[in-house]
Amino acid sequence: MMGSQNSLVEAFGLSILRNILDDLGEQDHRTASDTEHDWQTIATRVASEGYPFMTSTMSSLARSLDQAIATDTPLVTTGFQTRQGLPVFMGDYWRAIFDEAGMLREHPSQPQFALYVRSCI
Repeated sequence: MMGSQNSLVEAFGLSILRNILDDLGEQDHRTASDTEHDWQTIATRVASEGYPFMTSTMSSLARSLDQAIATDTPLVTTGFQTRQGLPVFMGDYWRAIFDEAGMLREHPSQPQFALYVRSCI
């Protein structure tokens, strides 16, 4: 019974993440391909790593975001592919929040994006 409970929890968690990504895409007018790419990243990682991807790897990314904002230090991430120092996963959002050096932008073009990323990870 424990295995089926874990599968149910995993499926429920994935369903919530999918809905959050879809909602975010609608709110900020991201293209469907951007949202789909982020969803595929989540689905692929969960398929290969299991539920710990959502509970551990994504939590680590959330802690990195929180720390960079709270301490005004560069964003340091592990466990995700990066491009120019920022995660490719939800990359449009990261680039709106942080500059190329990983520092919080002084005047982010979309300050709500930090909340969007945080709600997903």
